[in-house]
Amino acid sequence: GGNGAIGGSGGAAVDSTAEARAGAGDEARATVTQTGGNGGNSSGANVGGVGASSTLIDAVSGSTLAGTLIFTQTATGGDGGNAAGTGIGGLAGSGSSTLNFDDTIQADVSGRVEARVTGAGGDGGDGQTGRSGGAGSSTLDITAAGWLYGTADATGGDAGASATGNGSTGGSATATAAGLATGENAVVGIHASAEGGTGGTGSGTGFTGGSGGMASATAYVEATLSDVTATAALRGGDGGQGLAGANGGRGASIDVTNAASAGPSTW
Repeated sequence: GGNGAIGGSGGAAVDSTAEARAGAGDEARATVTQTGGNGGNSSGANVGGVGASSTLIDAVSGSTLAGTLIFTQTATGGDGGNAAGTGIGGLAGSGSSTLNFDDTIQADVSGRVEARVTGAGGDGGDGQTGRSGGAGSSTLDITAAGWLYGTADATGGDAGASATGNGSTGGSATATAAGLATGENAVVGIHASAEGGTGGTGSGTGFTGGSGGMASATAYVEATLSDVTATAALRGGDGGQGLAGANGGRGASIDVTNAASAGPSTW
């Protein structure tokens, strides 16, 4: 968005897609990266511009005949605009990436499938009062007949700094990954990773920096007579700084109970 007395909103990014196909034993790679526009900066007592959100759902597709199929799908929200003077920072855009794919129902079935989906929130705008970071989320649900590797990554945006007052909260992050291997004697790895955004800076006596963003991740894999790995990695966001007599913000706690699991295939 453009800069001005009132910051303009970031431009929307929508409907991005990619398809890749390859013949016998070859590699096919489909990649989509979509980023929402940043909000413009404002002046005076006006609000910073809004960062645009970005959403991708099943934006990549393709096939090979006994080859290697590789997908990468990334959605990133735009940053909120900064506000000068006594204005409030702009809202951050969210980033959401979802992929549901079943290679076993296609006419040509790959020997190996790899997929990575990423959702990242934008950063909140700075201002007299800073804004919270945008949420990041990713969801992967993938089925393959042969070897399978899948990763879902999510990152919350950082909160903007407050010139006077309490800091805002870092963006949340949620990642979910599930994989099913229908064949035998395969190598299967499913991974989910989430990291919350950093809380915003607070400034002034009696105020506090913002809390770190929450993080949640789960990974599940289902296969039979295969080498199977399921991992989940979580990191809560850091608390924001405290300046000019303000207290520092609280870092986010996380819960990793039963975050990764595996079971026999019922296919």
